[in-house]
Amino acid sequence: MAPAINVESASNPSAFEKLVVRLIPRPSPRSIAVGDVVAFSSPLDPASSHSLMVRRVAALEGHTMLTTDDEDYAERVPAGHCWVLADNEELSPPDVIDSRAFGYLDMRLITGRVVYRVRNASDHGRVANSPVSEAADAAVVEGEVDVEAIAAGMPAE
Repeated sequence: MAPAINVESASNPSAFEKLVVRLIPRPSPRSIAVGDVVAFSSPLDPASSHSLMVRRVAALEGHTMLTTDDEDYAERVPAGHCWVLADNEELSPPDVIDSRAFGYLDMRLITGRVVYRVRNASDHGRVANSPVSEAADAAVVEGEVDVEAIAAGMPAE
């Protein structure tokens, strides 16, 4: 998800960041917007609780998308689904796994919206989401995110 999250991973494969995810019990187009960074159970292994993925929502149910194959045609995102993409535009399948690899994402697989990232006690910040979601999440970030507690035990700068 670099450059939005874990930009260091491009040069350091062992780099990581901790993420704060605002849980969304019943994800839908009312609670998720285009531009949001979401955490979800991998559609490739939905039974595993250890297979969480993080991607940005590019289209929601009812949105029309154009295919990129030789026979360009419009396709609507089906009800209850969305289309998610990795932020790194330099990568494409098979180097990155997103909707281009697994297709439409069933919104029931979404755990929540990623609202904050912490690399260490001095390098942390909000994750860019849609303006509507950022406004809705502002109080949660202000009242609930404890950077010192999250960064405890993480490598220093």
